[in-house]
Amino acid sequence: MEKGVYIGIYLPERSIIDALRTRRSHDHALAVTALERWLGQEGNAEDRLLELAASFPRVETRLRRLLEVLRT
Repeated sequence: MEKGVYIGIYLPERSIIDALRTRRSHDHALAVTALERWLGQEGNAEDRLLELAASFPRVETRLRRLLEVLRT
């Protein structure tokens, strides 16, 4: 099996949250890239992502900060 980063694929929003849950730098970079792409797609709403992230308090805080940075 190849070495690399493997994540489960559920909803795109859940995949972003899972990548933000870990503290490894490559997972954070993956989360940022995925979030940027997700935000660029029509029909995706930050509210839906934040609603799901509310179940993961540490992730919600990180996500809110990241969204704020990406908006500037």
